[in-house]
Amino acid sequence: MKVFYIDTTKYKKNKNNFDHLILKDVPIPNPKKNELLIKTLSCGLCATDISKILNLSNNRQNLKKKIYLGHEVIGKVIKSGDKKFKYLEGKNVAIGDISVCKSFSFKHECNNCRKKRGIYCINKHKKKNKPKVYAGFSEYFVRTPQQCIVLNNNANITDNIFIEPLSSCLNLLRNSNLNDKILINGFGTIAILFYKLLLTKKYKNENIFFSDDISTYKKNFLIKNNAQLVSLKLKKNNNKFTVCYDFNERFIGDINLTSSMLPFSKIILFGLNNSYKKNSDLSEIVQKAIKIIGVHGYSSQKKNNKYITDLEIASKIIHKNAIDTDDLIEDVFPLEKIRNKIIKILKNISKKKKRFYFRTIFVNNKKVDLKC
Repeated sequence: MKVFYIDTTKYKKNKNNFDHLILKDVPIPNPKKNELLIKTLSCGLCATDISKILNLSNNRQNLKKKIYLGHEVIGKVIKSGDKKFKYLEGKNVAIGDISVCKSFSFKHECNNCRKKRGIYCINKHKKKNKPKVYAGFSEYFVRTPQQCIVLNNNANITDNIFIEPLSSCLNLLRNSNLNDKILINGFGTIAILFYKLLLTKKYKNENIFFSDDISTYKKNFLIKNNAQLVSLKLKKNNNKFTVCYDFNERFIGDINLTSSMLPFSKIILFGLNNSYKKNSDLSEIVQKAIKIIGVHGYSSQKKNNKYITDLEIASKIIHKNAIDTDDLIEDVFPLEKIRNKIIKILKNISKKKKRFYFRTIFVNNKKVDLKC
């Protein structure tokens, strides 16, 4: 089978050198106890994957190891290494951090994993990476039953790669209510998907605004989707917001965001970079008693004395076609072409010829069949 990964030992800090991106033939792994062999059906190329490739030297932990990419993945269970999970064979699944403790056989399951929000597992530091389990940009990979959400067998494999990003949007949504006046700062797959989710959840479009600190292409896309734009650069800005969802990684500084926020409002951060250290005007945040809340990944909710993950909820929303994701898909390619296509995307980013906005999806089928 073919597997795509980063070989950090071959990394050179040169924008035109991609020797560290490897597409290689390896044996299909054999699942052990509490493991499933899963065939990749589709996998979305996320900005996180791009960031890992471009910013390897920023993290010393990345050095001298192989990094397997692809987490927005839909697969089919081929084989169980444990008799009690044989019922999953033939099932289509989405993958997520639901219970890290059980996945890695930790003796005591932490409170977050008990509540099916393993992405916040407090035992993550104890994880020992298992060799040859691979990830979504491989023809086959290995995961545990505790990492799988079972899908309908007739699920569209391109639409369903949005389960993981939509689950993050559901987690973000917990920080606002229908009466809020909302500012979305940033433009990308998650930001647009979140906007569509707001409308699905009966939020009024007239109370939702995007910052116009974006390109003409982005503005035209938003206008086409009936979204409202607001300029935060104007000194007299009549729009004041109770909640800002920041996808831009620079909520303070050149766009004057905090002056557009009401007292006791909230800024929800989805992503972070070093610009915060340089641009933070804490005095205005303190004077207005603005809450800054960081949100990462997905969570769960309790219903009828049972915890339901955001991944499960997202899968139901997508299965019902409640959110249109067609305009969030840029391209669909066979998995065998992944290396060349990703390199092309990276070169376009470095030349600023075409920035990486929406999802490129790789499918494990030469004919690009969109049905499971």
